[in-house]
Amino acid sequence: MKKPILSLIFLSLLFPFKTIAQDSKVNISTTYDDPYKNKWNVGLILAGIDVQNKSAGGVYYMLHGRYTMGKLFTFHANAAFDLTKLTGGDGIVKTTPVYSKLDPFSHIEARASLHFSDKEGNMNNKIKLGQDGSYKYSTNYTTKSRNVYAFTASLNLVNNLGSQMDDSSAKFRVLTLTDQNNNDVGFKGNSYINQKNVILGAGIHIGQYTHFKGVFTASSFKKTRRVKKSLEANFEFLLGLAIGVGDKAYWENPNTKIIEEYKIKDAEKKRLGGRISMDYGSNKIGWFQHFEMGYRPGLSAPNTQSKWLNQGYLNLGVGFGF
Repeated sequence: MKKPILSLIFLSLLFPFKTIAQDSKVNISTTYDDPYKNKWNVGLILAGIDVQNKSAGGVYYMLHGRYTMGKLFTFHANAAFDLTKLTGGDGIVKTTPVYSKLDPFSHIEARASLHFSDKEGNMNNKIKLGQDGSYKYSTNYTTKSRNVYAFTASLNLVNNLGSQMDDSSAKFRVLTLTDQNNNDVGFKGNSYINQKNVILGAGIHIGQYTHFKGVFTASSFKKTRRVKKSLEANFEFLLGLAIGVGDKAYWENPNTKIIEEYKIKDAEKKRLGGRISMDYGSNKIGWFQHFEMGYRPGLSAPNTQSKWLNQGYLNLGVGFGF
């Protein structure tokens, strides 16, 4: 498959390199070109953000790992933790006082994928070869690629906040709260809780990998370039196996600015969802990017603009990989 669909998905992640070539011909001597040797990669997300309808999520850093076992399995693991807690106190991102009552964000994910198609193809590439004065050199070339399709399953342990939003156009009561005497206190907009959810995922995994080294020679230069890329996507249905909302909700009184605590009598939960998640690693040491979007199980997260966006979330992180 010369032009896999996955390449188009990640096209927006690649930045074109404008070429002003002094030499009309570049000779390529291949040292190795074997995508099946690209068995593993590691990514370190330096900063990422997870947002769900302004009612959940967090700012995080993450460690990603991938290992492919023969032609049968691919295993992934992600561990994301709250970036704002690195410096202690309120962290490096200023927060409202109510957040001090809430647990930090975290997302631990383990994934296993069983290959049902594992074939070799070709990938068209453009490689930068440096600059000489006002001339920038690059060339197009083709490498072998490994194209994997697999059934995938994931286990996700997600700790994040949840909230009952206060909106002037509509009040979405997803929490029933009581005082110390078990009396219903009515609607408390912008009340927050701790979520501790266990989410299962199942669907399709697509992966594309390259592993190349070559010497590029022209009349004015001789450059050695290595390319190790991994492009992956997962399309999953999600099931909230366990949705935990704790015992207490926290609400900041707009008049006194005092944080008031209430007991949770009932909470509206959503157990079904889905997502698309993507990982892109470039070269031996280069950019690594993580992306997710979809509908996340957990405390009901209504959207004030459209019901189609209820439970909707977006996750994006950038860092380095090798």
